[in-house]
Amino acid sequence: MREIGAFTFIAPPLWTHRPEGLRTERLRLPDAELCYVRIRPDGERRGRALLIPGFTAGYEDFLQLMPLLAAQGWEVASFSQRGQAESSGPTTPEGYALPRLAADVDALLEHLGWG
Repeated sequence: MREIGAFTFIAPPLWTHRPEGLRTERLRLPDAELCYVRIRPDGERRGRALLIPGFTAGYEDFLQLMPLLAAQGWEVASFSQRGQAESSGPTTPEGYALPRLAADVDALLEHLGWG
């Protein structure tokens, strides 16, 4: 058992385990910095998958799934949206507008060479 603040965990939370082969990187945008993770397959690549978290989530939600997909030949990436986990947050509410978040996905795809 482990206590963190007012919470007691019987087992370590899943997001504390970093799968082997997972790389954490950053993408600097004009008005934000996004933290993303990626994992490549060991063998032949079947395709690519970008796992997009929900508005209040981050890439940590996919950490257990990513190596499973990589083992099946997928190159996988995910990121934390603006203001989540290690990604910087906007200074105004407009920074969370859906077109801005969609532009972040486009920028990440381009950065990864997947665009």
